[in-house]
Amino acid sequence: MRKKLETVLLFIFLLVFIILSIILFKWYYEGINNRAMINEIKNTTYQITDHEVETFCRDDDLISFSTLQKDQERIRLFLASQPLKEQNSDYVGWIHIPGTNIDYPVLQNVEEPEFYLKRDFNKNKNSHGSIYLDSACILGYSKNDVIYGHHMKDGSMFADLDKYKTIEYYLSHSLIRFDTLYSMNDYQIVSVLKVPEKELEKTASFLLLETEDKFNLFQEFISSYQLYDTGIAFTCDDSFLTLITCEYTYKNGRILVIAKRIQD
Repeated sequence: MRKKLETVLLFIFLLVFIILSIILFKWYYEGINNRAMINEIKNTTYQITDHEVETFCRDDDLISFSTLQKDQERIRLFLASQPLKEQNSDYVGWIHIPGTNIDYPVLQNVEEPEFYLKRDFNKNKNSHGSIYLDSACILGYSKNDVIYGHHMKDGSMFADLDKYKTIEYYLSHSLIRFDTLYSMNDYQIVSVLKVPEKELEKTASFLLLETEDKFNLFQEFISSYQLYDTGIAFTCDDSFLTLITCEYTYKNGRILVIAKRIQD
C-alpha cells in the first residue's frame, strides 16, 4: 500500500513538473520571440535613406535641429511611421525612455480596449502583450495620453517603471520620448505614484483631464499617492503622458509615471 502511494505521489510530482516546465518554456520562448519581433520592426527604419534623414533635419521644425542630429535612430523611426502603420493599422507611435529597456511601438485598438494586453505587434497571442494607448485617447487632442504595458519579470515591456520607486533612478531617467505619426514629443516626468487597485479605479472619472475640475482631482490624486516630490511644477495648461504598469507590493497595485510635454 505504501509503495503504491509513493508511486502515485511520484507520478503527480512528475506531472506537475512537466506542466510547469511547459509553462516556463512557453513564457521564455514568447519573451525571446517578442524581442526578436521588436528588432525586426526596427529594421523597417533601414528603408529610410540618409538623404531623407538629412532633408528632415534641415527642413522640419518638429524638434530642434541639434537634437535631431544627435539621434539618427529616432529620426528614422519617425520617418518609418507610415511603413509601420501599413504593417499594423493600429500603430500610433513609438515610446522610448533613454537609458532604460523601454523602447517599443505603441498600438491602439479603439473597438477592443484591451486587445493588445495579450497580443504582440502582429496580433498573435503572446503573454508579454504590447505597449498600448488607452482607447479613449485621441492623439493630438487628449490632455493626457495614457499608455499601458506589462511588468514582465524578464525586464521587458514596462518593467523598468518599477525602478522609479527611487528618486535616484528618476533623477537619471527623467525624460520620455513619445513620437506619434505626426509629431516628435519630449516629456519631463513630474510625478511617480504607487496606487492600490481599488484607488486606481477612481481615476477613470478624471484621468483624461477633459475639464479644469478633473485636473484638480488629478492633482489631488497625485498629492495623495506620489512617492516623492520631483520639484517639477505643472498646470492645467500642460499636456501630459501617463505610463501605467503592475506593482507587486500591493495586490493588483499599479505604478503610474506621469510626465508633462516639454514645449519647444
